[in-house]
Amino acid sequence: MEGVEVETPVGVESVPVTVTVNKDADHGGVGRHQGNEDVESAVLRKRRDSEGLREDMEKFAPSPRDLGGRFFCLSGGDNSLGAKLVRCDREYYPEGDWTAEDNRYYGIAIFIFLVWAAINVWQDKDSFAYNSDVNYIFWLRMFVTLSFNLLISSVVGYFVVHRDWHIGYSRKLLHFCLFASPVVVNSTLGAMDTKILGLSWLSLACQAYFVLMLKPVRRRLPVPLLLMFRALDRPQDRPYTIPWLYLQSVVGFIAMILLQTYLESRQISEAFFVIPLVVNGLGDGLAEPVGIKWGKHKYQTRAIWYHGKVCSGEFVRSLEGSACVFLSAMLSVFAVYSEWGNTTRFVIALAIVPITMTAAEAFSPHTCDTPFIFLVATALICFLFEAVDDDFDPFSPSFSQ
Repeated sequence: MEGVEVETPVGVESVPVTVTVNKDADHGGVGRHQGNEDVESAVLRKRRDSEGLREDMEKFAPSPRDLGGRFFCLSGGDNSLGAKLVRCDREYYPEGDWTAEDNRYYGIAIFIFLVWAAINVWQDKDSFAYNSDVNYIFWLRMFVTLSFNLLISSVVGYFVVHRDWHIGYSRKLLHFCLFASPVVVNSTLGAMDTKILGLSWLSLACQAYFVLMLKPVRRRLPVPLLLMFRALDRPQDRPYTIPWLYLQSVVGFIAMILLQTYLESRQISEAFFVIPLVVNGLGDGLAEPVGIKWGKHKYQTRAIWYHGKVCSGEFVRSLEGSACVFLSAMLSVFAVYSEWGNTTRFVIALAIVPITMTAAEAFSPHTCDTPFIFLVATALICFLFEAVDDDFDPFSPSFSQ
């Protein structure tokens, strides 16, 4: 592997950076970029880690050392945190504040958001469209879900910028919070007509989270939106960070709603959300740091869309990272031991869930493992409850032919 020292002439200011043209991380792995176009893209976009981000922030104006000075920098001015965040974002994404590509992203995101909202209103007879009375619990649920994700993302983004937190780690933490928050709020804060509609409304609130971080919006409100974006913008994912994240969030929420629909139709405990949440949050969350530190055995994966090609790019994961997914899946099966209904179903789940969930994460496209984890978990839970009868339990002493 070789680095190339270049002078990057883009953005408000330019600084010499060392650009590595053949290294990308997934769970601690590397990826390769081929051709002059890929090299130029790597140079142009300054594929940097969190340490490089802090250096870029400092070069615009040194950050105040005292806490009072840091809070003062949240206000306007060329040396403010917001101004420096905007200048960094313009160096990483130098095409302009609003481009034709932004129009496409915005159009697709708003279209999906409006269609999803229309379906919710149509199905929810207790919604504001059918009732003149204000449903305070409904709006409180939406507010809590979105506010929690905005707050935790801002705090994590601050630590990425000022404390050199690794972006790969911050992404995993925020992904877990994003997908866990609708489930937790849906189960604890008030009741709606059905749990399915409740989860669907809260998923819609979480989609707004990504719409707010599209480039034209985040640059007009850098604190907190650009601060949040810095916690998610993994350098090797540029310029596809938001499209990839939005795609996996939409498909992931659809998978969650499918799981909720099945559990509600069969009157099965919502505790089974533990399986995809533990695998996605704990297993996949640990996979990257474990792969970075101890990953020695690599295997390749690709992105859904990369540099104008479908199923392209070369990203590498590690067997050590996948082992975290396997162990977390096994733990999740034990966590819902009392909900399986009989020992036979539990034993079968212990045999197939860990290996299947590990394969789902391993063969999923780069940055799109969350939807695959939820979809496969939903399919496995459906299979186990449909294929194994509640009364079939050879492990029980009272079982008879």
